[in-house]
Amino acid sequence: MKQRSKKFARSSVALAAALLLAACGGGEDGESVARPDGVPPTLVIEDNIAGATATGPVTFTFTFSESVGTSFSMSDITVAGGAGGTLIKVNDRKYLLEVTPPTGATGSLSVSVAAGSYADLGGIASTTSSAQAQAFNTVPVVPPSAGGDVVLASFDEATPLAFEGFNGAETSSIATGPAGGTGKAGKIIRLGGEVWAGAKVNVGPIALTASNRTISARVYSPTAGVPMVLKLENASDPSINTGDMPSVQTVVVGWQTLTWVVPADKVGPSYSWVVMLPNLGTRASTDPGETYYFDDIKLVIPPTSADVTLASFDEATPLAFEGFNGAETSSIATGPAGGTGKAGKIIRLGGEVWAGAKVNVGPIALTASNRTISARVFSPAAGVPMVLKLENATDAGINTGDMPSVQTVVAGWQTLTWVVPADKVGPSYSWVVMLPNLGTRASTDPGETYYFDDIKLVVAPAPTGTTLTSFDESPAPGFEGFNGAETSTIAAGPTGGSGNAGKVIRLGGEVWAGAKVNVGPIALASGTRRITARVFSPTAGVPIVLKLENATDAGINTGDIPAVETVVAGWQTLTWVVPAGKVGPSYSWIVMLPNLGTRASTDPGETYFFDDFKLMPGP
Repeated sequence: MKQRSKKFARSSVALAAALLLAACGGGEDGESVARPDGVPPTLVIEDNIAGATATGPVTFTFTFSESVGTSFSMSDITVAGGAGGTLIKVNDRKYLLEVTPPTGATGSLSVSVAAGSYADLGGIASTTSSAQAQAFNTVPVVPPSAGGDVVLASFDEATPLAFEGFNGAETSSIATGPAGGTGKAGKIIRLGGEVWAGAKVNVGPIALTASNRTISARVYSPTAGVPMVLKLENASDPSINTGDMPSVQTVVVGWQTLTWVVPADKVGPSYSWVVMLPNLGTRASTDPGETYYFDDIKLVIPPTSADVTLASFDEATPLAFEGFNGAETSSIATGPAGGTGKAGKIIRLGGEVWAGAKVNVGPIALTASNRTISARVFSPAAGVPMVLKLENATDAGINTGDMPSVQTVVAGWQTLTWVVPADKVGPSYSWVVMLPNLGTRASTDPGETYYFDDIKLVVAPAPTGTTLTSFDESPAPGFEGFNGAETSTIAAGPTGGSGNAGKVIRLGGEVWAGAKVNVGPIALASGTRRITARVFSPTAGVPIVLKLENATDAGINTGDIPAVETVVAGWQTLTWVVPAGKVGPSYSWIVMLPNLGTRASTDPGETYFFDDFKLMPGP
């Protein structure tokens, strides 16, 4: 319980001045303000943790309603659940105490002050007690070892997992799935009941991390387009959960692989139950009801990359590290629980709104395709801007400019990334400048403290797809322009390309003028239905659409597929995902429809280039 303080008109500074005058017999009205006012002092205790759970030391602030002189000391504070440090006196009304929880544990820290423990300058003692508690969790999350996704439930375990249907799905069970499945699956039978009728399976603690928080499962649905929702719950307290998570993909009839992404701010609590909510929001009929299957539930582990570590902050010879403009006390120090060894500790105490720190990591080998910087960052508050800048070793005027993090900042540890603008690749950079909460001036007491660790240059993994055409084959693949793009051909592409490309020249004609290339049968599968290509567009923002067609019957096709990415001017890699319901027929033609829906001018027209078509794994 927090005892709220009563606000007095006179500040502690004014009171101290008046007391000094009174002691000397001064004051214009001759009245001494040190005279007891008969009102006992009160105390408010707060802490610096913005979220529900602390992962490291907690700073408690003791704020009194009026000066308590020297009547308050460490002996007046009862500390439970952790180890109290040194009581710091800020002034006669404010004190700070850092309490450290035990490592590798969960629980609650608390501090309390009993009634009568302190008194005001007139000797009036307090009459109320004050206390503050803060939950903590310092158990380190052990990420799964690299080398593949972690199977949470195959439903073929020797000892069957706990599986329960609820609210209209009580007859659900673990059973053999329909054709196309592998062994047994979680069979969910919805028969009337509630609109949230479903089932859940206990898979044991799920080792989520900031970078590993995607869940996948093979799902069978009798109907397309229904919502397929997942939720993770604590083993014993269902109120501790991730909230409802819709699938990333649209549901099709039959088997498909779906994925769900756990919100970054929901990583931290312990979850063991996977709750499956098919067709959430709709009440099933009681006859025949609805039946769904879930199988091979996994925690998705991204493939190991060849990222280059720029700063681990555990180097044998410490890197040059400097705080500036209000963050001069920043240093390399051990980070809070959840970190690994030392980190760059940035302490912002007033100063400028750009107070921060920088570390010299040596020349950073940026390239056009490798220009993403990542770092593990600890923030005491969510939603603050976390900005990075790279600077030349000797000339700060040569820099990348301020780069905001791609991700929204959460309280605690997370992995953030920053993308260097393409036109800033080229100069030599050595300093990584860290600008937490850029644009806001920190208080001088208690200020703001952030940690940066494991700063890396992200190296994109080598592609593992199957090349469909590079346009450099001998003999050349069949290539045809149509409906206003008949002069299209295979030719050398603009600077930045590699060899020949499919050159699509749109000159008037129809709004669907384009070209197509015959690459032979394309081996689509439910888990391999992504098409990628390097594309050159003269204009940003135009639709770049793809369609796959049968070798002899154009009526057998995938339909128009828009690119996943927004188109920029120049070269970029685009991706098109073939709908799961269109996998099965044989396709050989790749139909390229740049700027679909707009009729090109006849002079000068529009010219696009497509190169290096590949079939990639993934839904």
